Amino acid sequence: MDDEDPPAVEPVRDDATLELVRDAIGVARGEVPAERFSAKYGTGGDAEGAGEERE
Repeated sequence: MDDEDPPAVEPVRDDATLELVRDAIGVARGEVPAERFSAKYGTGGDAEGAGEERE
């Protein structure tokens, strides 16, 4: 790297971001119910029910 290269951007490391990522990984592994993740983060549903109307 020479002096004219732009500096690398530091990733965000706040507590809310870490919790979101950990929860998303938990959903992917099946350790956290997708419904709980959806309710907590307002994602509007899980991947399996996508496209289905609910009454």
